[in-house]
Amino acid sequence: MCAKGESGGPLEVDEKTLLKIEKAGQTHDTTLAMSAALGVSEDEFLAFLEREPAAKKAFERGQVLRRVDLRRIQFERAETDADTAMLLGKKYLGQTD
Repeated sequence: MCAKGESGGPLEVDEKTLLKIEKAGQTHDTTLAMSAALGVSEDEFLAFLEREPAAKKAFERGQVLRRVDLRRIQFERAETDADTAMLLGKKYLGQTD
C-alpha cells in the first residue's frame, strides 16, 4: 500500500517530493515532523524511506546540510566570541583549559 501525501494521492518519488524531503531534513530533526510535513503517518514515512532509496538519501542529505550550516555558523561566531572559540578549540584541536 502506498502512503498518501498531503494532496491525498500516493507519496511518490518525484523531484518535488525529493526536494521537499531534503528541505525539511534541513529544518526538522525527526521523522515524525517530516511525516507531518508530507501529510502521512510516521510509520508510512519510515516505510517510504525504506522502500525508496532516493527519498532516504534526500532526507539524510538535508540533515547533513543542516549540520554543515550549524558548523559554519559556529566558526563564524568564533571569530568574535572567545567562548565559542575556546569550545571549538577544545573540540577540534584537543585544547584544554
